[in-house]
Amino acid sequence: STYIAEDIVTERERHLKHTLFVLGARSVDYWVSHLAADAAIFILPVLVAFTAGVTSDTPAFLMPYAPVTVLLMLLFCIAMPSSVYPLTLLFESSKAVLRWLSTLL
Repeated sequence: STYIAEDIVTERERHLKHTLFVLGARSVDYWVSHLAADAAIFILPVLVAFTAGVTSDTPAFLMPYAPVTVLLMLLFCIAMPSSVYPLTLLFESSKAVLRWLSTLL
């Protein structure tokens, strides 16, 4: 979540979003691409967790619960970055993001 927040605040500092809009990008395209890229970051750990669950015969990862488990994990991949986006409005600089989040972690 630190990477996601820092990335968005850095883009705001450098006015990259404004530059993209001047070049013809739409706001929806900007945010959907951010969400897709940030959700992709969470896919690898989710795949590792799912593989570990299946190989260790954990009941939640076996049938009939496997489809629900996969759905919940994919929803996590979308919910995690989506919950960080509003937090970026609290910060003026990317250094503040790193300083604040490093004290929490």
